[in-house]
Amino acid sequence: MRVELIPQVQIGDINRMRVGDILNTQIADISCERFRFAVAYMRLSGWDRIVGAVDSLVNRGGRVSGVVGVDSGITTIEALQALRQVSRDSTVFYTTSDFIYHPKLYLTSGRETAIAIVGSSNLTRDGLFRNIEVATAVHMDFTSNVDLQIFNCYDALFEELLNADRPNVQPINDATLRTLITTRLINQEGLVREPGHNVPFGRKRQTSGDTTGLYQLFPPMRVPVAPPPTSTVS
Repeated sequence: MRVELIPQVQIGDINRMRVGDILNTQIADISCERFRFAVAYMRLSGWDRIVGAVDSLVNRGGRVSGVVGVDSGITTIEALQALRQVSRDSTVFYTTSDFIYHPKLYLTSGRETAIAIVGSSNLTRDGLFRNIEVATAVHMDFTSNVDLQIFNCYDALFEELLNADRPNVQPINDATLRTLITTRLINQEGLVREPGHNVPFGRKRQTSGDTTGLYQLFPPMRVPVAPPPTSTVS
């Protein structure tokens, strides 16, 4: 087993790595046979930046499965529809109780190895490429019994989260999408901006009055640039 830190931040001597870049490399690798993820939020802005790698996986006979949350109005209709096009078993996890589904887990696996990325990055443009995030990549080798046991734990979790017979788990199909749309749990991506500085989810609403002292304590940083959307991986 090898454990790798993925610091999506440039600070001091720490060099910034992007979760999205690592995912693209892992998914596109010919040894990868399956890509699974469990995320609180999914947007087309994030999916379009890994879809080239996903297409290469699907074209060589690989499988894709996602378990997506719909809290906070951030996940969009287009994202779930795009996932549905490449996956037959993806699901939505939601509860009407007073707490939310909030994981950020990505798992790529093949016959001999697997890599789990666990951290703070949702499947959005900013989560994968722009925000300050931190994640850990766990590299597992199936020739090791310990590694295989750890992989089996991840595998068992996904088996449950993808099981539409479980309470609060629903398949991504016409009926589910229709209910999510009519209850306004999801909306069109163009109508729901990416969470950030100038939208209701972000820091703008938390600041008021004279912000001079705030800017002295926390000066602006250079905003990272996300790569353009992709459709193929060379």
